[in-house]
Amino acid sequence: MSFEELGEFCLAAGEFPTAIEYFTKVLTGCEVAGEECGHRASVLRKLAMCYMQIGECDHALEILHDAFALVADGQDPVELSRIIIYRAWAHFKRGEYDLAQADCEAVLELLVAADRQKELIRTYNCLGAVFLRKGGNEKALDFYRTSLSMARLIGDPDIVGTCLNNMGLACKNLCRWEESQTYLEEALRVAEELGQHMKKGIRLNNLGIIYSKRGFWRRAYRCWSEALGILSRMGNRRETFSACRNLGHYYMTYRNYDRAEEYYVRAMEESVDRGDARCCALSLEFIGDVHMARGRLDLAYDRYMEALNWAEEIAPHGDVVVEVRRRLADLEVQRGNFEVGLEHASYAVEVAGRIEDLFEEACSLRSRAAARFMLGEWEMARAEFKRAISMLESMGEKKELALTLLRAGTLYSTQQSSLDLAVEYLDKGVAIFEELSMSYEASLCVLGSAWIAAGRGEVEECRAALARVDEIHGGCAPPEIRDRMEDIRREADERLSWLSVNKASNVVDLSWVIENVLAEGNGGGGLGIALDACLSKTSADRGLILFRPGDVSKVLASRNFESEECADLVPVVERMLRFAQGSDMPVVTTCVRDDDRFNLGMPDSAPGSAALCVPLGAGDDKVGCIYLDTVGRDKFFERADVEFVVALSGILKNVLSEAAAGEARTAGKYRPSAPGTTCRFHGIVTRNRKMLEIIDAVKFLQDTSATVLIEGETGTGKELLAQAIHKSSGRRDKPFVRIDCSALSRGLLES
Repeated sequence: MSFEELGEFCLAAGEFPTAIEYFTKVLTGCEVAGEECGHRASVLRKLAMCYMQIGECDHALEILHDAFALVADGQDPVELSRIIIYRAWAHFKRGEYDLAQADCEAVLELLVAADRQKELIRTYNCLGAVFLRKGGNEKALDFYRTSLSMARLIGDPDIVGTCLNNMGLACKNLCRWEESQTYLEEALRVAEELGQHMKKGIRLNNLGIIYSKRGFWRRAYRCWSEALGILSRMGNRRETFSACRNLGHYYMTYRNYDRAEEYYVRAMEESVDRGDARCCALSLEFIGDVHMARGRLDLAYDRYMEALNWAEEIAPHGDVVVEVRRRLADLEVQRGNFEVGLEHASYAVEVAGRIEDLFEEACSLRSRAAARFMLGEWEMARAEFKRAISMLESMGEKKELALTLLRAGTLYSTQQSSLDLAVEYLDKGVAIFEELSMSYEASLCVLGSAWIAAGRGEVEECRAALARVDEIHGGCAPPEIRDRMEDIRREADERLSWLSVNKASNVVDLSWVIENVLAEGNGGGGLGIALDACLSKTSADRGLILFRPGDVSKVLASRNFESEECADLVPVVERMLRFAQGSDMPVVTTCVRDDDRFNLGMPDSAPGSAALCVPLGAGDDKVGCIYLDTVGRDKFFERADVEFVVALSGILKNVLSEAAAGEARTAGKYRPSAPGTTCRFHGIVTRNRKMLEIIDAVKFLQDTSATVLIEGETGTGKELLAQAIHKSSGRRDKPFVRIDCSALSRGLLES
């Protein structure tokens, strides 16, 4: 076997360094023997192919220039066409698409005879690749389709495999994933049957991309890992870059940023060594993604701008420029520069549409929709999110579809009028993320739904969602997820309090409880009835009523506590009551001991379960509270529970106020007017015993925020008494507003 045959064997086997040694020896022999130019040009072409395969395209172009000079006279048009086609591929690999296209068109003029079909097929394949890079996907598909038909006619399995691979790539760019998978799996089978290890590695790489697009990430990982092993052993540095890049994508998807960066940096090193501008731009872009994911926005911006400079030098309106501008849009929106983000995204959408890159167009629409939303252009944002989702659904691109649903759902969760749409998007997103085993993103969707449920006061749904997050992470959620869960729990508790106060009028009929409490007066019997009602109507297992007219607290009634337990619990209840001071809202917590709103210095007696504290009184005039808690951490207070106790607290406030008045009388702090004396009180002059009692009651109430109802016939002085109450109160410096309710419509009163 001659050196040239050995070189061709090594070239076919992918042993490029060894092939280079053999072809170099052949060239030395040709020069010594003074062989004809055509043979020397053929060997130079093969040598150039070896250098292209190991990524040294500059050196390959120099060799091809020498080969071209040997046959430029046109005496051997077949060899000349082959050299020009190889030169076109070298330009293509350097990102010089216009030069590559010009070389292909020159070859087509040379290949006019039917016996040159192989060269025509190679030319069509090269033209297809050029148009694929320049955005002419349909035109590229036409070239590939023609070359595949010709290859099948001449029955060359090697060329058929190459054409099948190219068809798969063209269908990938058109987002026809299933069709692409079919072509690439067939191309892989051909390479395995022919024992073509290099081509097997390249096709595994391509097939892995399709698997990832369809959401089969584990299959994709296996393809890329096997491809990297093959390509590294065979010294194909350009395709090694692709495998490293793809493995970086895999680790980015599953948030292993260290491994992702490791592969992206390796891809960058391979690109720089080979002088491959396109691959350098892509590597910088992906390294920027790692910085972006880690929150290093300035570093991400620097890498993206470097990538953009490289990409614009290669193809100012190419796919890499679109990718980078889209990422810059997302970064600027995250920085708060919404106008700049909108500008980047709009450019990306326009160029992606022009080059028929449906995938990038959909992703760029998502970025533009986010920028529009932040600028208040809500209708346009909604339309573009909807369009992006529709496009990604039609492509079957699961990962980006789920990310779009998550982003739209998260934004809409901040807009009251769009909460139902937000829940719909987040529910769809979590289903896809769970299918892809992307647990972190799935938990973000569930947290979004939990936040909405908390805001609506749907505490049961909120807690179920938080339990699902725990389940997704196997009880070991990352710290940032755990912190967000605690924020949502707190929001749910506080929102439940707020809704309960504002909607207590919708609570079930409490008349039977109120009648019995009033019948008992301010004695312990009425308070006991109230506590029994709370335990029977809510989730509570225990309860007490705390009376605190001054600095000293007393437990007036309790249920299911031992006496020493009550004494130990009083400091806990006092702390919760102080927290409620000024808010006029109940305090709800899923765990007293762990609630950082009031757990600083909380006594050891604080229960490790859910608790509810409803203050009795308004503003600073709180005379006590109803305290309820559960036994065990598997029970919580629901919205209906809080509403019931809040509604009941109104009557208990009056009972305790009477008790406070009694204590004041006993202590000598409050003395009623003596019978027969003349009283002058803010415009009222009277000696009438009944009026004196009314004025005494007003004096007692003057420092409180209690609501007062005055009843009486027309002309009995209701408004005069109302003015007196106002003038004696803490609101005396504020206006006294008269409203004639009889002049108001029923609908207005109800609102």
